[in-house]
Amino acid sequence: MAKFKLRTDDKAWIKRNNGVVDADGKVTIDVPADQLGTDTFAGREWVTYTLPDCPKDYPNPHTMCLKSWLED
Repeated sequence: MAKFKLRTDDKAWIKRNNGVVDADGKVTIDVPADQLGTDTFAGREWVTYTLPDCPKDYPNPHTMCLKSWLED
């Protein structure tokens, strides 16, 4: 398993996915490491993941988080 961070206010989703909200409002969830991808966008490194259970405030399940978020 690997860590993935995103921003969502969907409290039911956070609870279902055992998310942990940090002081900055980022939600950390555990995801299968072999399902993570990497990409460079806007000159920064990103980690990509397709959420099997999408939060209500997300437009689609394909999402990214900054790689630096995972290196805190």
